[in-house]
Amino acid sequence: MTKREAYRQAQAFKRVIRSRLDCLIFFEIVANGWGIVERSLTADGKRGYPNTVYSPLSESERLNFPTRHRMVSASKRVRAQAGEEVRQYKARFREFKEARTRWKATRTKLGWQWYVHGDGNRSSVAYKTMMAQVRKMPPDYARRKYNTRYFAYELLPRLDERKRARREVTEAWDGMIELRDLIFARMDVPVKFRR
Repeated sequence: MTKREAYRQAQAFKRVIRSRLDCLIFFEIVANGWGIVERSLTADGKRGYPNTVYSPLSESERLNFPTRHRMVSASKRVRAQAGEEVRQYKARFREFKEARTRWKATRTKLGWQWYVHGDGNRSSVAYKTMMAQVRKMPPDYARRKYNTRYFAYELLPRLDERKRARREVTEAWDGMIELRDLIFARMDVPVKFRR
């Protein structure tokens, strides 16, 4: 192997590692958010662009302690390479979170009552249903806005809802795994580097 071939091979390996890190950083941003974000003021006193002040992701040794600039560039690269898969992945992640919250709420009767119609609980299903009806929102729009799959009149009894929520958690998780593999493939990351 000549020096030129060795150099090309090393550069190709660096590109694979960078693409892998971009994907992993993006998945962590989707799962945990950007962290503490503030808007800086421009010179004329108007609100400027959002700026990440602190992100727990920047303390991740596994991801090589990414800076804010590195997180932004990784997110942009992944969205540019696999735009449709990214939208589907985010939707599946929202479905997963909602179903998991519903499944956790069904553990006890008290937790289920709080989830369905807890007094003062603005994230309860009864409150979301009431707000959707008062504001006369179309059902699909209200489901997206309030991040709920079922309104109060669509929920099953607690134990039946637990089974349904568990099934939906499993389906959403399997879909997320498939989409992760598609995103890795669009970013040209070999199978052995995908975990």
